[in-house]
Amino acid sequence: MNIANEIKIGGIIAAVFIAIIIFVFVNNKSILFTGIDKTKLTESKSAAINDNVSNFFTFSEIKIHNNKDDCWIVINNNVYNVTSYLSLHPGGSTTIIPFCGNNASDAFFSERKHGARALSDLDSLLIGKQK
Repeated sequence: MNIANEIKIGGIIAAVFIAIIIFVFVNNKSILFTGIDKTKLTESKSAAINDNVSNFFTFSEIKIHNNKDDCWIVINNNVYNVTSYLSLHPGGSTTIIPFCGNNASDAFFSERKHGARALSDLDSLLIGKQK
């Protein structure tokens, strides 16, 4: 095989690779860049919690969990104990800590990188609902 044919084959392989990357990016951009639907949070474990009154928390109860050693956040009226998750958060703990003891709904939903994985992680941290 001569060098000209090797260059052509290399170019074809590169073009196919780039086409695949573009195809994947275009078809997944709705997942990558649109964030998540707020209603999905209410379709998860939270439905089961609604029946258990002992899992309802007032804002006064929530706001005392306001530091890196004891961090609860509220997203869409769901209460999450994220203390153990702080060190695991892909964006770093410093992105969550300011919301400890507070409502983090706006921050959570405005982050475009939150998707199915974020919902799954939250689901495992759900402890109740805000009254």
